[in-house]
Amino acid sequence: MLATSIKTISLLILFNLSIVGVAQVIGRGLHSGVLFFTSSRDQGYYKLFALDVEYGTIRKISDQRIQFGFALSPNGKFIITVHQDEQDTRPALIVMDWNGRDAQFVTQPFEHRIGNRFLWSPDSRLIAFTTEEPNRSVIHLVDLESNSSRVLDGQETFKSLTGWADDGEMLFYYDRTRQQSWQVNVQTGSVRPDERPRRRDDVALSPDGLYMVTVSKQDSKRELVIVNPGDSSRWQLTENGLNEFHPAWSLNGDRIAFVASSEQSETGNASLYVIDLHGNTQRLTHDFYSYWSPTWWSMLNFWD
Repeated sequence: MLATSIKTISLLILFNLSIVGVAQVIGRGLHSGVLFFTSSRDQGYYKLFALDVEYGTIRKISDQRIQFGFALSPNGKFIITVHQDEQDTRPALIVMDWNGRDAQFVTQPFEHRIGNRFLWSPDSRLIAFTTEEPNRSVIHLVDLESNSSRVLDGQETFKSLTGWADDGEMLFYYDRTRQQSWQVNVQTGSVRPDERPRRRDDVALSPDGLYMVTVSKQDSKRELVIVNPGDSSRWQLTENGLNEFHPAWSLNGDRIAFVASSEQSETGNASLYVIDLHGNTQRLTHDFYSYWSPTWWSMLNFWD
């Protein structure tokens, strides 16, 4: 879908690699200052936007009306989100290019709500998501290569997706009904308990994998906390009396994006912030709209 753009990007990347070397480019990220997010800033409807953190420039990615959840593919080429239609209110998944073009439906409309968490497989081929029915969460899998979808787990329990195995063979989820972690083989559909510590969906790993940033309740407020899994040490990063959600570590590891609200849930107004590892905070939005799901992005020619 992006032959011309990807070719241009590839040439730019090769040019950078030839000058500064692979290690330096990987270490600092190709462009760690672009945030994708959803917002109600366009006539009150949730749509997808991007912000250049260095200059404060906001650009609308797509006119598609969506739920406030979305996910960028690991290769940076595609976006998955939920389409909202005025006539047919049933939700359906759409995939679009990273620049908002060539949006295509990849599922039929569902009768039940689609969850806000979508997980791409490591090779950017499969997408896992849930539909939330009155008595259960159903895990679905979309295959972009074969243009097909199927139910992966329909047991009558409520579930939260938590991650993929590095080889893409196993999908992990937390069963909220049985309060247990499970892993399901995406080829065979076989399910077995996941004996490792519970994976949380509000945790973001640092680029080097040595630290985690998560949300912790402090005096009834949700504050950001950094954890070292190696020795279980932790330190509180924010203390601003707001409720923080959706932490996202920048590609070069020097700062963390998040949203903050005076309200306890993810339904009220929230603003975008970034904070460095010394606790210096910068508020990026100053209006009364809602901003959610910040995600860092790294393509070089996005602002061309």
